[in-house]
Amino acid sequence: MATQRTNVYLIGPMGSGKTAVGKRLAALLDKQFLDSDAEIERRCGVDIPYIFEKEGEPRFRERERDVIAAQTQLRLLREELDLQAGQQTNENVYLLSVITALFMPATLVTGFFGMNTGGLPLSGEGGGTFLATIVAILCSLATWLLLRTLGLIRR
Repeated sequence: MATQRTNVYLIGPMGSGKTAVGKRLAALLDKQFLDSDAEIERRCGVDIPYIFEKEGEPRFRERERDVIAAQTQLRLLREELDLQAGQQTNENVYLLSVITALFMPATLVTGFFGMNTGGLPLSGEGGGTFLATIVAILCSLATWLLLRTLGLIRR
């Protein structure tokens, strides 16, 4: 089940406690707390009352919208990067699983872990393990080609 990621925005008059409540709420919800006023002050190098006094509320609200839009874009970018990294990891695990399924039985069957190849052709000359290895590799290759033809392997 996919979880929906949402933001919580607190609005209210200056000095009403949005920052204090926001920090507690973020801790309770295990989310990151972002204070748009603090970001505006950081960007402008002055405090909010000064911006209101010199530029007025409309300009402050414009700056506020810009900061929130930038923070939202950053969050979306982070989520996209996380998604791409997860997909790449899934593809790598899938490929590793296919390779393991194809080649691990070949090494196990050929006698590297104790298979008796005494009854195979060439076993009298010591080539039984080699022949079993070649047969297992050819079977693995045929299986890989079949899976690729059926579209079960993407690479």
